[in-house]
Amino acid sequence: MLGYKASGMKNIINKQSIFIMFMVGKLFPAPLFALTEPGFSARDSALGGAMTAMADDAASMNYNPAGLVHLIQNEASSTYGFLNSGVRGADNASDWALNAGVPINRRFGAVGLTWRDTTERGQHREQMASLGYGKYILGRFAVGLGTRYLNRRPDVSSTLGLDLGVLAQFGESWSVGVSANGVNEPDPSAHFNNKGTVRYGAAFRKPKISLSSQFNVVRSSDGSGRDLFMTLACEKWWLSREYLKSDIALRGAWSLSTDDSSLLSAGMGFRTHFLQFDYAFMLPVLSDAFSSARGSHRLTLTYGFGQSAPNKKSAVGKSNLKRLIAVTRQEIDFYKNLNESGLAQVKYLKASLAEQTKEPRRAKELYRLNMTRYWAQKDQGAPLPERVELLKTVIGAFKPLGITVKGAEKELLASEKSWERGEQKWAADRGEYSKGVAGLEDPMERIKKIIRLEKKYAPSGHSMDFVEGELFELEKFNE
Repeated sequence: MLGYKASGMKNIINKQSIFIMFMVGKLFPAPLFALTEPGFSARDSALGGAMTAMADDAASMNYNPAGLVHLIQNEASSTYGFLNSGVRGADNASDWALNAGVPINRRFGAVGLTWRDTTERGQHREQMASLGYGKYILGRFAVGLGTRYLNRRPDVSSTLGLDLGVLAQFGESWSVGVSANGVNEPDPSAHFNNKGTVRYGAAFRKPKISLSSQFNVVRSSDGSGRDLFMTLACEKWWLSREYLKSDIALRGAWSLSTDDSSLLSAGMGFRTHFLQFDYAFMLPVLSDAFSSARGSHRLTLTYGFGQSAPNKKSAVGKSNLKRLIAVTRQEIDFYKNLNESGLAQVKYLKASLAEQTKEPRRAKELYRLNMTRYWAQKDQGAPLPERVELLKTVIGAFKPLGITVKGAEKELLASEKSWERGEQKWAADRGEYSKGVAGLEDPMERIKKIIRLEKKYAPSGHSMDFVEGELFELEKFNE
């Protein structure tokens, strides 16, 4: 989290040979099906499947199981796709995938699980279950192992495949990956690239932008040689700002095959602290099929939850932790500025009332107007310190004039008691937090607890010095 997704357009590219080799034979050109294969998530699809070196989430095992080491928290995702219309009469084709990933800890790596169901009504159906594992071994080198069980209908058959992957990280931004699908020569799938493919990838990653390239070598449809596919992809993130409490991404990719056919992919993403939504659109560009293929759409919803443990070797894990720290600080600054702005307005009001109350005839009317202003600010969620100062200003301006201010005094007393109770609860929650994280090395679990405290107390105007101190301590994890 949220995370990212590692699965699709590379599938799009790689699955050509499988799709053609065993399901369609020579009836259609191989690159067409390679470039119209669905991905395992909307993010993968929007990036053209160029995920071998960018694998970093629960779907990573479908491109490079070694990428599971980049998981920073438990995550689960669901993807639904409307597959290419006009290709092989696939107007009723649909695809549904579930992905889950669990980072065990920094020592034992991470595991991933995938289930996928692709259906072409009236023709055939395929279901696949996959299990993957990734772990760091030497420095910043990670290895991964994946296994896939495939069930195919109506010709009721099943097969078990084995995938291998390696991922190397250089510095904080560069990574290179290599993976192989179906090294044990399983029976082929019509929709999943489970055999005869080697993928090579390189990626440059920053929190705000990532560039990825992929080169796939796929067994040709007639088994006589190899087909080659290349993808170039880009992902740009706009991180949350003061008035935007979520991150937004745009993605795009261009995939090419050896016969000059290509596929254009685009998509977008929207993520909060632990929830992410992604969309992708893929359009094959092939002279004899472009007019009939209307393109594919994919939607993915991902939820991050539970305990997690980013590995210090993982630039992705450290980058995501840094992002959560930055977003939390932005929210603290937002509420701090909101409180200071409100107090400044009250100070201005105090000077203004000193002039306005020089006309006693308007005093009662002015009192009513200012109390109406107070109730409106309370309904809008104004911080307690601002409300208390506003009430004190109103009472101080009108009580000496003989105006009855019992309503304001009663509200001031209730507000001050509410503030005291809030301060006591804030102190108690700080104590509970300190006990709960004593000896806890998991930074993601700590940041989640801190975010809950910030969201609970910052809007009310309570001091966030304790939270900011904890954020500073968490930053040491990234050093």
